[in-house]
Amino acid sequence: MTKAMNVLDTLAFACMLDTSINVIVVYPTHLLYESIKQLFDNKGSAFLMPDKRLIVIDGDVVQQPWFTKNHLLIIEAHELGHLYTKTDDERTADIFGYKLLRKKNKLNAAKIYARLIYDRYKITIN
Repeated sequence: MTKAMNVLDTLAFACMLDTSINVIVVYPTHLLYESIKQLFDNKGSAFLMPDKRLIVIDGDVVQQPWFTKNHLLIIEAHELGHLYTKTDDERTADIFGYKLLRKKNKLNAAKIYARLIYDRYKITIN
């Protein structure tokens, strides 16, 4: 018997920071979530498919009570950092993403991101 997919298994929308990029949130109820979850386990709460111009986000993270639009912006900015800098280096993507949020005047998200960057790398960024 195959599992029926719920309409809420995925959510797709244009990236708020670059509308030429699509974002898809894959929720744990999705038929393929368990196989995709392995990618989340290896890469974090999201990953980029540059050839498809697509950011894939773990719906389990999005459902957490602490998750806000600012966290979504941080994920988008980080993945765009990988795309624009053409790097797999997490620190480079983080710093680029932080600067992109500042440039796009997403200052609340940038403030949260600056704290995350400090926690990860012990560097102060502004």
